[in-house]
Amino acid sequence: MTITAADAAWWASAFCVLFTLRCAFAFAHRHADVFLALCVYAGQFAVLIVFYRGEQHNTLLPALAGYFSAVAGFLLVRSRHARAKKPHPARLEEATASASPSHMPYVDTHEVSSPEAAKHESDHTRALRVRPSEQAVVLLLLLIAFPRILASSCGAVASDLHEPVANLCVALLLDTLGYFTLYRAIAVSYPTEAWKRRSLSAPLMFYWLMNVAFSASQIYKAIAHGASPAMDDASAYAFAIMKVITVVTFVPGILAPYESFVKKKWPERLLVFFHLEED
Repeated sequence: MTITAADAAWWASAFCVLFTLRCAFAFAHRHADVFLALCVYAGQFAVLIVFYRGEQHNTLLPALAGYFSAVAGFLLVRSRHARAKKPHPARLEEATASASPSHMPYVDTHEVSSPEAAKHESDHTRALRVRPSEQAVVLLLLLIAFPRILASSCGAVASDLHEPVANLCVALLLDTLGYFTLYRAIAVSYPTEAWKRRSLSAPLMFYWLMNVAFSASQIYKAIAHGASPAMDDASAYAFAIMKVITVVTFVPGILAPYESFVKKKWPERLLVFFHLEED
């Protein structure tokens, strides 16, 4: 049995889906927002499974993968911000107690609150609202329709050139946004630990640079030589390796600040991951 470059890339994408989902079920089942974000993050690799399966690669599928990574990044950033601004129960209880007059025989603490407690509640409420930047990311999904619209407005000959180039440009834009939001997720998870931020974001940065270099070369070939976008074997192997490296560093890095992960040593984490021990 011969394993081709496309097979290697397909198996790498499948591994990334399985690894991410298993980590979500094993370590994020008590945090619904993180669980959802990791499932969306796994979705980008599920899209790439379809991309590598066919002989004729649809260049818009990587754009959709980039969109999934952008949404996952925003969900992870929102989760960290919401937890940071959520009022601590002990502090709220102390604040409401101090606001209740001691001479009164009974005071309903649900109705009486101090300015500090109100401020914490207000910050937490604002953290749960949808931000304009998040609304803009959702609307970016419409960019996937742009290459076809551009091609239909051009002539038959021009559309053969414009649509592939537009596909690559849209994919590059959404990939860039996706990797930026994933970096932001790491940055808010480690606000004071610079060395962890750098080490966990290095694979993301390298993977993004590979995407930029590959997309730029394909755009040049399409414009200069009229060649259809195609992935050579060397690129397929390189992307397969970087997918695995990125996922096995990013996912544990995102889970590390949470109690269900950080309180376990690596042997215990492996037992939970392989379902040999319950969390």
